[in-house]
Amino acid sequence: MAKTITAYPFVCAVVASTLLSLFAPHKTSANNADELYFKVEDIAQWQLKAFAGNTEYAVATANDQQIITATSDRSASALFNRVDIDLNATPYLNWTWQVEQLPDTKADDSTKNGDDYAARLYVVFKTGIGFWNTASLNYVWANQRQEGEHWPNAFTSNVTMLAIESGTKHRGQWRSYKRNVAEDIRRYTNKDISTLKAIAIMTDSDNSQTHASSYYGDIWFSAE
Repeated sequence: MAKTITAYPFVCAVVASTLLSLFAPHKTSANNADELYFKVEDIAQWQLKAFAGNTEYAVATANDQQIITATSDRSASALFNRVDIDLNATPYLNWTWQVEQLPDTKADDSTKNGDDYAARLYVVFKTGIGFWNTASLNYVWANQRQEGEHWPNAFTSNVTMLAIESGTKHRGQWRSYKRNVAEDIRRYTNKDISTLKAIAIMTDSDNSQTHASSYYGDIWFSAE
């Protein structure tokens, strides 16, 4: 669907193994009363964290709109942004994405072999005073699990997965979403959270040793 005409490859990865690495001293904050907006060109400047090789992220133009293209070849790396997000002021997370190729896996999403996603969006939050007390809710395009299902991540109990889409039904289509993040965190993790500490996107296929590709549009938080 999209042909890359302007690309910014992210090839210098910093290896990270846990959510703790998202909380280095430097932090970006960009909030206002009603909206916190991250355009594609902003997302392209987010820091790359590599877990297993490098997913290739680039900026492209499709239908006169800028998008992030994400191509994973047996790799897993994320673009993340450390930013304080006040969920009392802007509780709604809005985003668009399109999946082109799902990882070729028959494993259940709750297993380590099945923990690959063509599209996922993290929200990261603190669960205690210590810097190690962090957790994450992942909105994912699931492979085997059905839309609306949630489950603990196969690698860490600090991450909860939530299927926003599933399978091939809407593959190749732009999909738009609005989620009340505070309510989702409360419902699916039993935590009352008023501030997010980071957000991230990731396309990965390292566990299945296959391929995955998707496109991401703008991401923003809104008051309603």
